[in-house]
Amino acid sequence: MSHGKLGIAVVGLGGAVGTTMVAGVELLKQKLIGYEGLPLAKIAADGLAAYEDIVFAGWDLFGEHLAAAAEEHDVLTHKQFIAVEDILRQIKPWPAVGDPAFLSNVEGSNQVAKSSHRQSIEKIRADIRDLKPRCD
Repeated sequence: MSHGKLGIAVVGLGGAVGTTMVAGVELLKQKLIGYEGLPLAKIAADGLAAYEDIVFAGWDLFGEHLAAAAEEHDVLTHKQFIAVEDILRQIKPWPAVGDPAFLSNVEGSNQVAKSSHRQSIEKIRADIRDLKPRCD
């Protein structure tokens, strides 16, 4: 029983973990992998979205689509990559807020334009508002 689309916005979407998560859910949607090891996968609880009903978005300092990220991080087998490549090409991270005052090694061209802290927060809020119409 479907409970609607669940939107998940991920900080670091184009990293190895984010890319693997998105690819895994897409492989599950295509029935190319099973539910083994997935928490709550077989529970039909009121208000709980199924894995097949998840849509992803998120931020990353590297703006390449997730197919490029999956190639870079080498997180999928060739067969898995081919199965989800077109979907991963459609998912491109939003510009991230990278502030060296809070995290060293913050580099990447996909950054929110340097502005005030409030403007950065408003950009993040706008990204989340853009995701909402794709979700329930």
